[in-house]
Amino acid sequence: MQAAFSELELKVSLLLLPPILHSLFSQGRAKNRYLFIFVLACFIAAVSSLFMIFYKIYFLDMYRQPNQPLQIDWVYFSFHLPKQINFHAPYFSMYVMLSIFILAHWILKEVNNGQTWKILLGLVTIFFFFTFNVLLSSRTALVSGTIILLIGSIAYFFSKKRYSQAGLVLSLSSILICSLYFNTPYLRRKLEGGTGITQRQQLWRAGFELIKDTPFIGVGPGDTKDRLAVQYSRMGLSSEAKNRLDPHNQYIQMFLALGVMGILVYTVCLLYLLFTSLRNSSYLLTAFVLLYILCGTTESVFNSQKGVVLFAFIAGVLAFREREVQFESSFS
Repeated sequence: MQAAFSELELKVSLLLLPPILHSLFSQGRAKNRYLFIFVLACFIAAVSSLFMIFYKIYFLDMYRQPNQPLQIDWVYFSFHLPKQINFHAPYFSMYVMLSIFILAHWILKEVNNGQTWKILLGLVTIFFFFTFNVLLSSRTALVSGTIILLIGSIAYFFSKKRYSQAGLVLSLSSILICSLYFNTPYLRRKLEGGTGITQRQQLWRAGFELIKDTPFIGVGPGDTKDRLAVQYSRMGLSSEAKNRLDPHNQYIQMFLALGVMGILVYTVCLLYLLFTSLRNSSYLLTAFVLLYILCGTTESVFNSQKGVVLFAFIAGVLAFREREVQFESSFS
């Protein structure tokens, strides 16, 4: 029972936050203000993490490696960077990537308005966020977000028949990505060596073994950790059992907890939100949903308060904003 209440407490933001946002918006408050605050908060979090880890390097003499650039052990640097503010790297990376989406969306608007200084400021901030995301070295959010951003930007310029700008974006992005990749040891090691993939495969196999026992009704949201811990022990995964790890896959997590109907409802909800955003040309919402769909393959994104609150907040802001625009346009 206690586990069930903990699960309810975790997911309550999905029920409460969107109506609260709608109430705020109905009072005429600007939606862009909330997105700006979100980006600013992510910027402060990133700067704070960098400040604290560089303080430990240069004043406490931690994470040192004589033969490395700047005499810093960059593997430990990337591993401990998100821990400076008690953030798990995949979620931190999702927050930062979403900030990049928001800034890119605003820049594309400012291109039409001719606000050069805003465009330059936005590009500099995107460069900072992207570099920080590379340092975090969370593969799924970084790779998925980069692909979504590139395809979205190039598609936008092609739709406007600005082919030279599309080519410029592709060229500059390729140079930036290659430069950061070859100069970030931890990211290279994770991508080339497949760090963490074997462990995830074992977690997924444990999840599927449990799903076979109760495929229709699941084991219940409150019992997934207990059942997984037992299954890990059976498979000889003592560390995973001790740490009571989730399956690191949202689709397996949902299937295991709620069975066939649970995974179907979850998938339908995501696809409905995705297709609705495309139909309404709400491309920022499209990018956000795609990021969650792809990150859900390697993380149980709704098994953490950080993932739940992010989805409830951003989906609430963007979905209600789109509905208001449609409502207003119907009377104009």
